[in-house]
Amino acid sequence: MMIRFGFVLLLAVLSGCAGISTVIIGEVTQEVDAGQLDVFYSSQPSCDYDVVAWIQLPGEYFSQESLIRAMRFKSANLGATAVQVIFVQKSGSSTYRGTARALRCIT
Repeated sequence: MMIRFGFVLLLAVLSGCAGISTVIIGEVTQEVDAGQLDVFYSSQPSCDYDVVAWIQLPGEYFSQESLIRAMRFKSANLGATAVQVIFVQKSGSSTYRGTARALRCIT
């Protein structure tokens, strides 16, 4: 119950921000190549993982692909090895916004 409350609170905080919002909740490490990151939409990685950060991107992206690319680059900058897309919404008639988790597989 407490985890669910924390998740709802985190989403409320992220949705109230106007710009890019990154909430670091794990260890940030050396930047990795964004092209190497796995992207998960409705599933989770098959590895054990740590959550590095929650990322919220405003409605500045003109395609869903550009939004996902921005999520990958932001996650790579934090040293993540995967991105889990949590929320994508078309805002207005031509822009997208969304929320993701930057994840790092534990080896």
